[in-house]
Amino acid sequence: PTLNVQLYDATEVAKSIVQLVKLNQHANVTMQQFVGMMKQETTKRLSDVVQKKQLEFPSDFRPTDLTRDDVDKLFKILVLENYLNEKSVPNYSGFVASYIKV
Repeated sequence: PTLNVQLYDATEVAKSIVQLVKLNQHANVTMQQFVGMMKQETTKRLSDVVQKKQLEFPSDFRPTDLTRDDVDKLFKILVLENYLNEKSVPNYSGFVASYIKV
């Protein structure tokens, strides 16, 4: 089987991610919520989170055309490379939620 590999310079998307996280690190936001924001998804669930947590977009924000899966991978790379931090917090039910900070 042949692999179809495409090179992509994700520098600008990575900068947008860091800006978005920095602007909203006052709130507890999960990686999946940030991924949805980067894709500007319009699900009711995400809209409710954005409104409830009073999340903002940077003034020069542009949604990415990358797939949701690729945006998720980019977030994980930024965590692994220490550009972002993932903080795990147990809740009252005993479940652990991981929030993204700069």
